[in-house]
Amino acid sequence: MGAEAVIVASIGDDARGQAVRLALAAEPGLDLSRLRSEPHTPTGQALITVDADGENQIVLIAGANGSHSPAGVPGRLEFAEAGDVLVCQLEIPMAATAAALAYGRSRGLVTVLNAAPGAPVADLLGDVSLLVVNETEARIVLEDESAATTDLAARIHSRHGVDVVVTLGAAGVLWHTAEGPGERPAFEIDPIDTTGAGDAFVGGLATFLAEGHPLAEAIDFAAAVGAMATTGDGAQGYEADRDVVRTRFGLEQPTGPASETKAYWEGRYRERGAMWSGRVNAALVQETGALTPGTALDLGCGEGADAIWLAEQGWHVTGVDISATALGRAEAEARRRGVADRITWQRADLAHWRPAATYDLVSACFLHSQLEFPRDEILRGAAAAVAPGGAFLIVGHVDFPPWAARDHGHDHEAGENLHAFPSAAEAVTGLGLDGPDWEVLVAESRVRSATSPAGELAELTDAVVLARRR
Repeated sequence: MGAEAVIVASIGDDARGQAVRLALAAEPGLDLSRLRSEPHTPTGQALITVDADGENQIVLIAGANGSHSPAGVPGRLEFAEAGDVLVCQLEIPMAATAAALAYGRSRGLVTVLNAAPGAPVADLLGDVSLLVVNETEARIVLEDESAATTDLAARIHSRHGVDVVVTLGAAGVLWHTAEGPGERPAFEIDPIDTTGAGDAFVGGLATFLAEGHPLAEAIDFAAAVGAMATTGDGAQGYEADRDVVRTRFGLEQPTGPASETKAYWEGRYRERGAMWSGRVNAALVQETGALTPGTALDLGCGEGADAIWLAEQGWHVTGVDISATALGRAEAEARRRGVADRITWQRADLAHWRPAATYDLVSACFLHSQLEFPRDEILRGAAAAVAPGGAFLIVGHVDFPPWAARDHGHDHEAGENLHAFPSAAEAVTGLGLDGPDWEVLVAESRVRSATSPAGELAELTDAVVLARRR
């Protein structure tokens, strides 16, 4: 489906293992450098029966899958970078899966657990970014065989605090995240064999999540890939690429992060170990330090310094950014400082994303971009997400820092800067904060000293606005 994937697995040194390796080698974009052959060990097998309706039953024989150990996890996953998507399942020893998930979260990976075959996994969920289960597996997670189908996702999220997707076969998909619930119907198709449909769903889901698309779009694509997988015999009995899947099921082009925007910010973050200082913005401390902690939204949270500081003050924070690398670093730092349970990280392109909840504090500090960026539209949507009595903080440049103008090709003297930098007063009037629904507490310019990534000193002027919704 166009993703670059690395398979971390073990096979036996038998003929079946050799056949598996040859088959996988024919898959484009699949890195086999972490596919290990275990000496004197048979390759794992799945014995499958399929009924007249295409439904299947599977018996697993672990073989080389049982050779994975917690001690071997770091050496086999050391290549992964912050923001990558790590998919785990339960066909290897539970302790190894637990170690992989914990290692992934510590490195800032997006961890997806497909809890199949079904087993109790409550002890693993603290290291899981997204849980994917089918209906039977969901009831095992809940330890409630009589749980109503329509309540499965909501109950798992409520009990364990984990974002969850529940696949229901012909009945569609349910999900529940910190942003709320969702559902979609299944694509209409006459299945030949459902073997591997769940795996295909997870693969499609991981592909779109890695590219930064919103979860709902990722689920649309995953559902289509899963449906396509039922059109052939066995787990690999179909052939399709992304365009074939999209055309067959009438999927529109995704509206998630544009490739240019995503590539730009991923490139900026990956070109250095840390792009920002790791210190909280001084204006945020000054203007919110006396507020009573509640729920907070941090727009363009980057590597998480502001969100983490808010969490340390007692806030429950949602941090949103387009860069998986930045969010991975943010999550790892939040865990190091003991506030990971107070922060929800969400990857999204703010140009296409709007808050689904209201917050006691919405913060937009230095929400700028060298690319075309609908900042005013984003801030209007942010204002609408401030709860009654809540605060809206905006901190921004009044011009590009001199090093940004030079390094990123903005010749101000030649008039090439296409980006508006409103003053505090202009921000108040432009966003309608001078209306009857708002009380403007601060609207002023502040001069501060700053240092560029290269060590260059300069004085910068910021526009600071703090408003309270009446």
